[in-house]
Formats: sequence, C-alpha cells, structure tokens
Amino acid sequence: MDTTAKFKSARAPTPPVRELRVLLAEDDASQREAMAEFLTSHGFKVETAGDGINAVEMALQKTFDVVVSDIRLPGLSGLGIARLLRSAPLPPPVILITAYPEWWNSPEAYASRVRRVLIKPFSLSELVRALEDTVAQDDRHSSN
Repeated sequence: MDTTAKFKSARAPTPPVRELRVLLAEDDASQREAMAEFLTSHGFKVETAGDGINAVEMALQKTFDVVVSDIRLPGLSGLGIARLLRSAPLPPPVILITAYPEWWNSPEAYASRVRRVLIKPFSLSELVRALEDTVAQDDRHSSN
C-alpha cells in the first residue's frame, strides 16, 4: 500500500474542537510518519512509538486522549498495550489498526479497553473520524 499517495489524496476533515493528544504505535516507519504528519496537520498533538513496550512506557508517563496501535508490534501487541493500560488510573481508550480482523471476536478482545478497530487499508480521514468519535464517547471527557 502506498501510504504517501493515500496521505496526499485524503480529503481534509473538520479540525477537532480542541487539540487531542494521540499516542500512535506503528512499527512500519513510513506508515507511522504519514499518519503522524496527517494527524498533526489536522490539529492533533501526536507522539509516536515504534514498538509496544515503548508505547506502554510513554502512555504511563504522559496523558493521552487516545492510543492508536497496530495489532502486531514488536515487543508487545496492540492488544497487550490495551490490556496493560486498563490498570492505569485514567486509562485512555484504544483504537487498533490491523490487516487481520479475525481476532476481534475473541474473548481477549472483549475483555480489553479497545474501543474501535480499523481494518487496513483505511483512509486517513477514517482515522480522524475514529479518533473524534472515540474521544466524544470517552467518559473521561464528559465534563469538558
């Protein structure tokens, strides 16, 4: 998949009402950079991790509105990230991205804090909508 071409052709969504803090965990550097650049250009504050362990460390040290993670990462899977973050004082909702949707009906998936799954390939505009919808439904933001 040519992520760069998809990045350039994606239509600009409505900017978020406030700057949302997103942790993006993706081991493919070109996809990670394209998604981060697109989200940043649309008003999101994005930090990135190239593996699951680094993503969990970052999520436990800083506050994020949403964590977006590939399901298959070195060190720790996206589902493992969601499972570990569940025990945080204010766990952020997790959106998983995957080319392997068959795992979604597993008991482990139901027990996690995964709010949404985006199946690859997806448009970057779909990612923005997923982020905005997830934050709008998050209990932590109900008083904002």
